Amino acid sequence: MMFIGLSTVSFAQKETHGLFSISRKLELNYNRSCYDSIFNMFSAEMKLSMPIEKTITFFTDLKKQAGNMTGREFTGYKDGYAVYKTYFERGTYLMNLAAGLNSQIIGMIIEPYTK
Repeated sequence: MMFIGLSTVSFAQKETHGLFSISRKLELNYNRSCYDSIFNMFSAEMKLSMPIEKTITFFTDLKKQAGNMTGREFTGYKDGYAVYKTYFERGTYLMNLAAGLNSQIIGMIIEPYTK
């Protein structure tokens, strides 16, 4: 039984290519203030829960508070989301992304990083 516990620890969670591409594209669009392009990355359901006006306001406010993204580090998966420790000019946040078919964002949570 101890062997099974040790073997599960040895398997690191890997970021999928699709999520890498989504997080990179999101970072580029965010830094360019192309919030409509981020909105276009959303699934139909996500667009209903976060309409374009709400998306623009959210990212505009985030940029005022945190500045541009300067990097991100994939840390693993939690509750169906890929978790990224995301570095901004004025702080560090956790960006949680869930992707569906066609590499669309079906869930996103951005919150201040706490240890």
